[in-house]
Amino acid sequence: MNLSFDKAAAEGEKQKLMSNMVIKQAQTLFGEIKNLVEQSRNQFAQTVNAAMSMLYWEIGKRIKQEFLQNSRADYGEQIVHSLAVKLTDEYGHSFEFARNRLLTQKINDDE
Repeated sequence: MNLSFDKAAAEGEKQKLMSNMVIKQAQTLFGEIKNLVEQSRNQFAQTVNAAMSMLYWEIGKRIKQEFLQNSRADYGEQIVHSLAVKLTDEYGHSFEFARNRLLTQKINDDE
């Protein structure tokens, strides 16, 4: 009977070691996958930020070409305000930033 008890204890230790190995491997795999997710999120954020910067630049360029540098500057400022309100209503808060930037750019250009 003592031999049987020792064998059961050895089996229990073996299972415990296997369980610990599985846990460690799962933790390692989780860490690697977590790093992949974080890297992808960072790349995504950088791509979106670059695209939004280009979008705002293109919007500013278009407005400046169409209205602000021509003799219609006063009219252009009204258009910028109206356009910003409509864009904000349609696409959300991010266009408040665009509006403020465009107006700031206009003020800086006038100086």
